[in-house]
Amino acid sequence: MRFAVSLLSVLGIASVVGTVLKQNEPYNNYIIKFGQFWFTLFEQLGLYDVYHSSWFLVILLFLVISTSLCVSRNTPLMLKEWRTFKEHATEKSLNAFSHQASFTLSADLNTTRQKLIHFLQAKGFQYKLIARENGSELIAAKAGTHQRWGYILTHVAMIVILFGGLLDGNLPLKIQELLGYKRIETLDIPTSQVPEISRLGVNNPSFRGNMTLPEGSSDNIVFVRVRDGYLVQELPFAVALKDFRIEHYATGQPKSFESDVVILDPELKQPLAKTIRVNHPLIYKGVAIYQSDFQDGGTTLNFKVWNLLTPSHQTTPLAGAIFQTGVLGEGASALKVEYNDFRKFNIINLSADGKGKPHNVGPNVTYKLRDNKGQAIEYVTYMQPLTIDGKPYFVSGMRETVQDDFRYLRIPADDDLSVNGFMQFRATMLDASKYQAIAQKIASSSLEGKDAQVKKQFEASVVQLLTVFAQGGYNQIAKVIEQSVPEKE
Repeated sequence: MRFAVSLLSVLGIASVVGTVLKQNEPYNNYIIKFGQFWFTLFEQLGLYDVYHSSWFLVILLFLVISTSLCVSRNTPLMLKEWRTFKEHATEKSLNAFSHQASFTLSADLNTTRQKLIHFLQAKGFQYKLIARENGSELIAAKAGTHQRWGYILTHVAMIVILFGGLLDGNLPLKIQELLGYKRIETLDIPTSQVPEISRLGVNNPSFRGNMTLPEGSSDNIVFVRVRDGYLVQELPFAVALKDFRIEHYATGQPKSFESDVVILDPELKQPLAKTIRVNHPLIYKGVAIYQSDFQDGGTTLNFKVWNLLTPSHQTTPLAGAIFQTGVLGEGASALKVEYNDFRKFNIINLSADGKGKPHNVGPNVTYKLRDNKGQAIEYVTYMQPLTIDGKPYFVSGMRETVQDDFRYLRIPADDDLSVNGFMQFRATMLDASKYQAIAQKIASSSLEGKDAQVKKQFEASVVQLLTVFAQGGYNQIAKVIEQSVPEKE
């Protein structure tokens, strides 16, 4: 009994770990989060998929067997005792009980019988009258026998829960894997090339996996993540996604997620059409189909690309689609563009103090630029200007590794809420040949009627100011002022 309680405690602790530590993540995520040492230790303990680890399933199996034997051995005895009043117990054995008492009554038999029966009924006892051969009567009574059902039902409930854990843990798959009948596939290959040894048949009793369906497509396989690889689970039917939609509140927060799916089964006279909602899955042939998450299904993208290092505001077109790749540039300096995600709605709180209401700031696109050495930088670009501190900006973030936070670049929007004004300004500032014309224009409008020598000196100052600003912006201007102006002034 104590050993079983200890094993249950181990299962409880393991369940806490499984709740705190996100399960079945790609192994690279764990390496980044914990480092190589702790990753290896946790992997050996099976904590990344604790509910399917071998030691967890062995404990479940042991508890199911031991608890079942305990119930099968004790239940018949308890049921037998529940039906008997133990009227054959001797006076000697009754006197041996620690809780016992003896009384002598002087009343006659009928009076004594009535008093005892009234007392037993008042206390909730069941009783039985037994006439003896010597003319005396035995009143046998019992109470609390129904409490034995608590023992039986508690242990049966434990068996059901533990057996459910075994089914969910897919013990048959573990056995097949140990015997070499199944092998985890670790290569990223097309589904048609996955070998039979890495596939699960339609008769597999339990599984939990993912199926990614773009709108208008269908499939009959599920990918089951196992440690650092996966298995392909075949379904006896196909699932088609006709439409996916999101409804929003007035604030922009999502209100509902709905998927219109169709079950395609040769056994059906006509396809089965259903709508899946949050907490309302579709259950067909024992398979529960529910919405896990969503992402873009292949949106076509058209970019305008500015080279921020050249004195030109002309753009280069770049077209692509989510989940596809493209090329930016030419020759050895060309970059591979990986289009990862497009989000039509982004609910963000842009208030400086964080007390404002979140609202929809419009779509954004996530992509990576990868050089010829394989090094990549990830970017997220918002397609509409964001109002920050009361001013509109075009915002683009970047990070070099997935564990880093995005660092954001703000580009001020012009009066038309366009980026063109800034790009023209930037191109002008990078073209030093235009500084003199700018200085002359400012001088003619600001120093009208002034001496030519004054205008010339002013123009020279403006050209110098523009040159310094082009080198480093306001910080460079402040640095030049500190170096050229005496400290006392």
